[in-house]
Amino acid sequence: EEDKEKVYQPKNFRKISYSYNERRFLVDILNQFKLCYYLPNQSHFIIPDLLDTVEPTEQTIPIREAMESIKFIYEYEYLPKSVMPYIMVETHKIIIDKWRTGCILENENCNGLISAYQNRLSIIVTGPHKKKREFMSIIRYVIDSINNASNYTPVMLIPLSNELGFVDYEELLEREKDGERNYTIYK
Repeated sequence: EEDKEKVYQPKNFRKISYSYNERRFLVDILNQFKLCYYLPNQSHFIIPDLLDTVEPTEQTIPIREAMESIKFIYEYEYLPKSVMPYIMVETHKIIIDKWRTGCILENENCNGLISAYQNRLSIIVTGPHKKKREFMSIIRYVIDSINNASNYTPVMLIPLSNELGFVDYEELLEREKDGERNYTIYK
């Protein structure tokens, strides 16, 4: 294959420059389509799809290993690349750290870790008991809104303790509705 350095000469191409209003218009369009969000001062913006790919493990490991956490998983047949950036745009006011495939959220002494891996979107929430349930509900509402708007139909799963597998969330709801308090797993 021919050396790309010799073929591509940027100095030979016309550079496009935009006025302030044109740049602002383009960023507003990106923001409208949930591809970026403005920082609070409105002078800078973040494009989640261009973030670093390295997960900040010094912050995520304590959340992942927390004993009193609640977890929830959305398993997609195919996880669209746009879902994680969309989540970041929708939750940007409570994000405390972010990378291309995940983010850490904070709300009322609770931390929420959302990460995308393969075809799964994983949520882990830590904090005081009632508050973390409320925070999980908020996070799930955002993700469910994205799924409904885009006609995605992921399978919702609850991870079992000690990594024994997963239980279908909808099935658990049905069993609870039928008054079952114990659940035997056969698969």
